[in-house]
Amino acid sequence: DTVESTKISKKYYKKRCRVQINTYLYNQFTIIEMASTIDAQISNASISKKELISYFREKCKTCGHHRIMHNEFGKCEGVMNKPCMSGCDSFESE
Repeated sequence: DTVESTKISKKYYKKRCRVQINTYLYNQFTIIEMASTIDAQISNASISKKELISYFREKCKTCGHHRIMHNEFGKCEGVMNKPCMSGCDSFESE
């Protein structure tokens, strides 16, 4: 019984590892593909990467976080795992 359950466990573990590796590789490919698409869009735009970076480095007058921390509606989502506690609902440049 123990030998049989060990064989099943090893077989399950190998299959699970393969699924996780395939998922990881797919996610990495998707990220690379997305990054190259965005790079192409920036290259075709009339704005340089330097201007784009400086735009997102601007700080908010209300909460002090960078523009990149605000979502598409202007609400601050905070930094890392720490939500913004200022109640900032719209980005106001300093």
